[in-house]
Amino acid sequence: MAAILHASAVARDGRCLVLTGDSGRGKTTSAIGLLNAGCIQVSDDHLALDRNGCDALAFPAAIGIKPGSVDLPEVKALLAASHETAPVREGVRYAHAPNRAAPGTRFPIAAIVMPHFVPGAELELERLSPEAALVEIISAGARLSPGINSIRPVAHLLNEVPVYVMRYGKSAQSVPACLSLLESPC
Repeated sequence: MAAILHASAVARDGRCLVLTGDSGRGKTTSAIGLLNAGCIQVSDDHLALDRNGCDALAFPAAIGIKPGSVDLPEVKALLAASHETAPVREGVRYAHAPNRAAPGTRFPIAAIVMPHFVPGAELELERLSPEAALVEIISAGARLSPGINSIRPVAHLLNEVPVYVMRYGKSAQSVPACLSLLESPC
């Protein structure tokens, strides 16, 4: 493993979409919307990047649902379809996605999205340069593995895979946009 990204990830047809960024921006909520649209869970909150710099390694832990998200339609749908576990942190509920990847499964990364929920906003996708993406991913809490001691796998990923900032005001905007990126040819 080359790095741990502060990210959620989903997969469809063997390809992975990574949702990364600061806490509270909509990573988990976007991932839940994509799960409800037929994707499978690869990870929530922590994503392992393979040493090759191109693949995500599945670690489908329980999904942490913050108090402000519980009443969203996509979250209610997930909670209705999943096994909810006891809260570990005060106010945060945890649920297992019914459609999860097997731990350790490799998924080629198709795109990286940095969601930014802004109430009332229109959908906006902005492609980032690899350099700007690196700054954002490191700022969001990516950690290099101690044994690697190199940023090369992360830099390789950002040079090979498109990275977008996605501003949106509701899941009805973000889910189709993410699905389109996931289904786009490399």
